[in-house]
Amino acid sequence: MNMRFLCLGAMLYLCYTALTFQTLESAEIVGRIADKDVSLEEFERELDAAIANYRQQNRSADLSDDLIIQLSDQTWQRMVQSEVLERQIRIRNIEVTEDDVRNAIQSDPPKEVIQMPALQTKGKFDPGKYMLALQQDSQFQSAVENFVRSSLPFEKLKDSVVQEAGITSDSLRFEYARQNDEMFGKLLFFDYTRVPQPAVTDSEIVAYYATDRQSDPEINCGPYASLQYVVFDLKPSNADFEAMKPEIDAIYDDLLRGVDFASLARWESDDPGSAQQGGSLGTFGKDMMVPEFDAIAFALRPGQISPPFKTQFGWHIVKVVTFGVGNQGEPTVTASHILKKVTPSDDTKNDLIAQADRLRAAALTQGLESAAGKYGLEVRSAGPVLNSMEYIPDLGRINGLSEFARKGAKSDISEVVTDRHGNLYLAEITDQSSEPVLPLALVRDKIHARLSKQKQVDSMLKTAREFVRANKSKNYLTAAYENLDIRIINLQNLRMDTTIPEVGNSNLINSHALALSNGQVSNLIETNDGQFIIICENRVRPDFDAFDRDTELQTKLRNKLEEQAWNRWFYQIMQNTNTHDNRARFGY
Repeated sequence: MNMRFLCLGAMLYLCYTALTFQTLESAEIVGRIADKDVSLEEFERELDAAIANYRQQNRSADLSDDLIIQLSDQTWQRMVQSEVLERQIRIRNIEVTEDDVRNAIQSDPPKEVIQMPALQTKGKFDPGKYMLALQQDSQFQSAVENFVRSSLPFEKLKDSVVQEAGITSDSLRFEYARQNDEMFGKLLFFDYTRVPQPAVTDSEIVAYYATDRQSDPEINCGPYASLQYVVFDLKPSNADFEAMKPEIDAIYDDLLRGVDFASLARWESDDPGSAQQGGSLGTFGKDMMVPEFDAIAFALRPGQISPPFKTQFGWHIVKVVTFGVGNQGEPTVTASHILKKVTPSDDTKNDLIAQADRLRAAALTQGLESAAGKYGLEVRSAGPVLNSMEYIPDLGRINGLSEFARKGAKSDISEVVTDRHGNLYLAEITDQSSEPVLPLALVRDKIHARLSKQKQVDSMLKTAREFVRANKSKNYLTAAYENLDIRIINLQNLRMDTTIPEVGNSNLINSHALALSNGQVSNLIETNDGQFIIICENRVRPDFDAFDRDTELQTKLRNKLEEQAWNRWFYQIMQNTNTHDNRARFGY
């Protein structure tokens, strides 16, 4: 995270709309950060400021629903980050004196100031012009001072965190070596996937679990929780469709009076992909559109215009141009349409929230499955959700759910949470374990896949050894091109941390590769992931003498390691902070 703000405009925005986090007892609560409630009033104030700032930077941009959602997410995330960092500043007793502010203004001006053309001479920052501007322009001086005063505590916090990381000259040399110790060549991979899929018995799965569950990182990876959940999909109601009906009817009436279809599509259609083309959808075959659209389009005659009809996207009017036949003899149609998109109204959103709240109230007393049955709602399962996960399997990232799975207890009912599309979720923890080893029922499929792969790898071993026996190392590459069981992978700029395409990240293969010199060929490397031979064509080694002379590179590497240390710390702090995002209840 860059502790400097992007521009003086952003600085002024933070200075003059600073987060006060003063929660009124009577205010509606939009969320919680650690133990601090965030009121709807202060969130909307910050969001309004973010929208105003965006409009100022993008005067011609359209504020679509998706953009408002994006700005809402950014605003919430900024508020969380600001509160978390301010708490850390207080915990570490970081203070900024007037001398600190004066020294920073004079000797360490913000980079946004350094980049101002008016303060440069021949393309470079001119300290004289900067000092003169401070003396002559009180507004500029105030803006710089406000920026420095607000950013210095965060700079001091970062310095404190970086100092704890203990970055030394040896750290820099190690990083330089890591980046400049490279190999170019070929990797011969004996492709086990060419072996037919073998059978794996249940007894083999049980035996593997009994002997390897402690050492297998995909089994020994808990603690975990399993969830059951109900999702309330946000979609337009019948009332929302009826509210849009007069608009599509008016368009249809214009068409019946002879108004040009293409012109109306350009002005009225909510489908940006086709509107500028006069509504043209081009040529398409059956089953390429949603069923309702498909049925109408193929039932019309050339030149005919359909009455308004609805799909999940909204109201449509279709005009058929012509019919044809595709490359495979299938029927096709060339058509245009006008779409009036129907989106969920505030009433629909509020009704969905009310449904979710009713379910939660019932679930708190009788459990989610029983409560959902009462309302005729489907209950789905998800898991295992590992403590290390930031997402829910098959659902992805949903604010609040992964944290609930990590920190809740068995039978706990979650708050109602929302995803980026406005869908609401209510979950219950059905199973939970603090033990690191997952139960067999949850990992049976993984073990099956692992044993199947291992049998394929073992079957390929005979082929790999026969290849080595039959060929001299100088002829390996030529022979590999003629062998369908061998995949040849180019290795470019291979370093110790390089992920090899189709193989993955393998310290064993990488270390073997970096042990070779120009023209050398490795022995057959036998691993659980397959058999490999490495051919080194060019070896590049780090030049430490050059590094010791290059102070600019050393500074660059130090800055990189410091930034990495800060990011690691910040990520951990954010992971350990309890937050609750209640924005969906207020239409955000």
